Amino acid sequence: MLYKVKKLIYHTDEFISKQISKINCSDENLNFLACDMIPLSSNNDGLILNIIFDPKIKNIEGYQILTTPKEVTILAQKPCGAFYGINTLVAMLDENTNKCFEIEDFPDLAIRGVMLDISRSKVPSLETLKALIKMFAKLRYNHLQLYVEGFAFEYQSFKKYLTKNNYISLDDYLEVQAFVKKYYIDFVPNQNGLGHMSEWLSQEEFKNLAECADGIYLWGCNRAPSTLNPLDERSIALVKKMYSDMLKYTTSKYFNMNLDEPYELGLGKSKDSNLTKEQLYIDYFLKLYEEVKNIKKHPCFGVMY
Repeated sequence: MLYKVKKLIYHTDEFISKQISKINCSDENLNFLACDMIPLSSNNDGLILNIIFDPKIKNIEGYQILTTPKEVTILAQKPCGAFYGINTLVAMLDENTNKCFEIEDFPDLAIRGVMLDISRSKVPSLETLKALIKMFAKLRYNHLQLYVEGFAFEYQSFKKYLTKNNYISLDDYLEVQAFVKKYYIDFVPNQNGLGHMSEWLSQEEFKNLAECADGIYLWGCNRAPSTLNPLDERSIALVKKMYSDMLKYTTSKYFNMNLDEPYELGLGKSKDSNLTKEQLYIDYFLKLYEEVKNIKKHPCFGVMY
């Protein structure tokens, strides 16, 4: 299926083959992807595909496709733009027309992301993750996060709490990180550290860090403790250790701190602090923000009550 592009012009008096017989590309990774996406024909009448890097293409993810009866040329500033051009070319060759054409396209959004929840016993296999990454790349996503809460990541400092098939191993995490780069996707670490801490707070070692030791009545039922006491420095120390266990292995400049849905915030141990929920949240965030800056990451976070 052809996605909507910025400019598409057909040349009604010129026609092209539906097959590619040769690919000329100087970038090794891009050449590999092109050959994987476009089965080459042994027919000498097939098209020659030329992939050319042109600094005059303004957007780093933009591209142009020019066709003649014998050749297809993809112009792009960077390999990522050429990769998107190859995806569009594959879709055009599947279209029910053999007219020559010109295409120009570039993204409206610089960051186009997917967050995949792998927590609560939903850890995909490495094979599944790679298949999803290929699909995301085809859909032009360039940013991927694996949402982590509880013990869904192989924390080196907390291995005793890991249970079989309920976490992504460090080796698999690093393999995913290397794999997404081939598809021009930024693999951004993601980890919760204020709300959504119920798995941690269910462990004897961390129970006394709960904001509300007895949990909270929410949505018609009693729920187990899920929010850290923001005033307890041991809460900060725990989350910093979690950060250290994950972020030392990541290459993205971004990190999603999450910090969403701290339902018990201000209702338990911090209630008598004379601080509003907003003040409690901001003070806690700023302490961890400094830690993230020290690790040389740009923090992302979201607030939902």
